[in-house]
Amino acid sequence: MAAYDLSQPFGQQHFAEVFADVYGVFSQTAKSTCESMATTLTFICFHADGFTAAHCGDSRIYQVRPGQGIVYKSEDHSLVQQMVRGGIIRPEEAESHPQSNIITRCIMLPQDDGDQPMASVLTTRDIAPGDYFFLCSDGVVHQVTDAQLTEILSDQDHTDDEKMALLSQLSKDSIDNNTAYLLHVDSIDYTPEEQQAAPATAPVIYDVEPGKVIGANGDDSIQTPTTNPIKKSATPSLMGRIKGFLGI
Repeated sequence: MAAYDLSQPFGQQHFAEVFADVYGVFSQTAKSTCESMATTLTFICFHADGFTAAHCGDSRIYQVRPGQGIVYKSEDHSLVQQMVRGGIIRPEEAESHPQSNIITRCIMLPQDDGDQPMASVLTTRDIAPGDYFFLCSDGVVHQVTDAQLTEILSDQDHTDDEKMALLSQLSKDSIDNNTAYLLHVDSIDYTPEEQQAAPATAPVIYDVEPGKVIGANGDDSIQTPTTNPIKKSATPSLMGRIKGFLGI
């Protein structure tokens, strides 16, 4: 895997290269052990231009700012999240929905030509000293509410190790994988003027295949859009198989 100078910006194209390396290792392992294996992904990289975050599936990334709350939360690639976006169910119904385990993206070997895994990637300067980044699998997501996570990470009376112990205790009865990482930002190198210029809203989220960036216009180049909606990619055949199973 290539080494990157993180004193320089790390963008979508850099992640696409890293994703290609990761997918290459996954493919070799899957082909030699179990071709039907699949996994989800969370990724974060701190660099000169803020941070780059990426995810695939229903493992989740939170950015929590004590005193303010959740600044960023990745949007699951799942059936229930599509139902929330479409207004079929309310957000509070999603976590306990009986189909909450059905994901619409994952890292797996392609089942036909062009069926490549995709990750959603964002890069932003909206980062501040004291911010927490919590990366976790779905087993933790289903056991720890957003309110509990915010309360625990905002508590100034506990160390980071104690906070992780509390989160681990909440997740201990999970019937799913309950892996998590907690990253705490100590300081940043921005000047006060640069920090004030940080965007107040989330930037565009790009879809990335291993080694290739899918731009906002659907081509293969990086775009510089002027708006900040979350881009919806073409439905992969995996989602088609899921819909066929559900009869929708």
